[in-house]
Amino acid sequence: MDAWRRRGLFVVGFLVGIVLMGAAIGVMVTLDNSAPVQEGVTLRSPSGTNVTLYGSTNVSLSDPFPNGSTSSSQFADRAVNLTTESGNITLASDADVDARVHTQNLTGTWTNVTHITAGSNTLEVYPESKQRVDVKGDADRLGIRSVQLDDGTTDLYVEGPNNGVATITVYDLPASTTVAAVDPGSGAFLASGTTDANGNLTLDIGLSGHAIQLQTVDDDPPVLSNPEPTGAVSDSPDELRVDVSDPDFADDADEVQVTFYLQGSQIGQTNVTTNGTVTASVNQNFDLGEQVKWNVSAVDSYGNTDARNESFQMPENITLRNESNASQIITDKNITATFYSENGEIVTVKSDSNGDGNISLKGLPDTAFVVTFDGQGWYDRRAYVDRIGEQQNIYLLNSSVYEVDNETAIETTFVYEDRTSEFPPDNTTLEVERAVDPDGDGNYSWAVVAGDFWGAAAEFPFTGQYQERYRLRVTNRNTGESRLLGTHIPVASGVKEIIVGRIIFEAENATGRTFDAGINENTSNLQILYSDPTNQTEEVTIVVHEQGNASNEVFNSTFTDLGTETIVVSLNDSQSQQNWLVSYDGTHSRDGQIYGQRPVGIGGLALLIAPDILGVFGFLMVTFAGALYGPRTALLGAWAMVFMAAGLQFLGLLQVGGVALTVMIIVAVGGTFYKEAMPS
Repeated sequence: MDAWRRRGLFVVGFLVGIVLMGAAIGVMVTLDNSAPVQEGVTLRSPSGTNVTLYGSTNVSLSDPFPNGSTSSSQFADRAVNLTTESGNITLASDADVDARVHTQNLTGTWTNVTHITAGSNTLEVYPESKQRVDVKGDADRLGIRSVQLDDGTTDLYVEGPNNGVATITVYDLPASTTVAAVDPGSGAFLASGTTDANGNLTLDIGLSGHAIQLQTVDDDPPVLSNPEPTGAVSDSPDELRVDVSDPDFADDADEVQVTFYLQGSQIGQTNVTTNGTVTASVNQNFDLGEQVKWNVSAVDSYGNTDARNESFQMPENITLRNESNASQIITDKNITATFYSENGEIVTVKSDSNGDGNISLKGLPDTAFVVTFDGQGWYDRRAYVDRIGEQQNIYLLNSSVYEVDNETAIETTFVYEDRTSEFPPDNTTLEVERAVDPDGDGNYSWAVVAGDFWGAAAEFPFTGQYQERYRLRVTNRNTGESRLLGTHIPVASGVKEIIVGRIIFEAENATGRTFDAGINENTSNLQILYSDPTNQTEEVTIVVHEQGNASNEVFNSTFTDLGTETIVVSLNDSQSQQNWLVSYDGTHSRDGQIYGQRPVGIGGLALLIAPDILGVFGFLMVTFAGALYGPRTALLGAWAMVFMAAGLQFLGLLQVGGVALTVMIIVAVGGTFYKEAMPS
């Protein structure tokens, strides 16, 4: 008996057992008739495709296991062919693959296959009136709908374990067409591919579970633009950045992967689904003078790419410029720059060896330095530079043109005091700034011309141009906090106190109006500067009198239509050792009534508080002192007010005047005699 005849007899016997027992038993049939099959029956092809039916139905026995003699040769004992009253489906595989078919979902909108165990093998699914779909990988459930590209409906459903991958091939689509798989609910991109010449599309879908909608795409590449940084930079950048756009973002749920490389090493990778800017952090500093290469690439979901190769140049030089004429580059070869670290160690010494006005920075680290400059014909300068690239111009004052002897250059020693504990001398730098125009185009900006840490001595010597306007700033290098202290206009050589207080009542005048005064230590003269660059001061009276004695005036004069005026008041040896109060009072066409004071001399208590506010504080203190005494101690209170007023006047906190102080003394003396005359 041949093998086929023996198989047929075995199947007939097995079917009789099924009908009699009503049990779920494996079936092999070759009969042309049909038989009822109950839920749970498994049909096994000779090659190992195993299909379990869910739901009861009548199954045709004409050709359940096509082998090539009775059906298409493509199956050749690999398939299970179900022709049922509920619908038709064929499943095939080259290996031992299990699957379940639900009889209620064989026809209609969806065909569902579950409990798939394809793994590395492929399960071919041929549903009735729908395209063939193959599945392999981690999928354990597959739902198939009649696939029509771009119809806006869900075409497939695939499910499996989290982080698994299912490979799905859909047949009979338009040939040579790029297709994207998207989640119809969220619009998220899932996968993409291009159909072959026969219209077959293969996609790798990430799991756990996804409804899948298939749609054609325009297949436009991503575009990278506006890369930064490029060209010359001032210091080491914190990040690389580029703008990314893709026409497929909106219509085709495209996703673009952007990857940054710095000097050949990957430093960042980001996936984006919308147009925007993508960045990658840079966590290193580069040497000055170094050219740094970087590149960025973009690849979209369809394999389209774009790339940019870029570079940036770290600062190569510092340029020496004339402070009084900033557009002039100093080309003297004899200027030497000494670079110190923040702890005071010499890092290197460089010079302008070729006389082009530039000092090379190549090889120096991109960090903070204190740099000293010295050369014949120029005043020595110290400058603190947080990062060299932030200010690549250094400004020097010509000692041949501006001389200390003829007072066109003024030597000032700044003495520092911090009353806030927020700017301690060891951690705080002074920056002396001046408005300069290095391009010569009339656009001025503030630049540091000198500076350093205050250090233990809390002093800083500075030689500035006479009557030029500088401004002073202190910065705590540990905290980064900075405070602009105001204007410094060199009018007299000597010591100038810089005091940082908690309360600042006056800021630099918005109109640029400046008032300053000081005693020149070389000539013992009192020098006063009033400057109004806008020329809007209509009238101002300047008075100099002894502190605490308004009747002892050494200067009193009124000026009209004032712009900038320097006044020299001659003092004898005795007067130069006294304390003076310089005040001005006038009218300004924009600001109205204007008023200000500056105490100068060797005494007094310096506070960073406006003089008129100090006066209010002084009167409040005297009044408060008097209020402390009751009726029985009123006499003691009167004398306390006298002594307090005199003390505050000596400290410069209160200007009572000789007459007022005398009246206070007379009242106190009179009160004393009156009390003595009263009966006890």
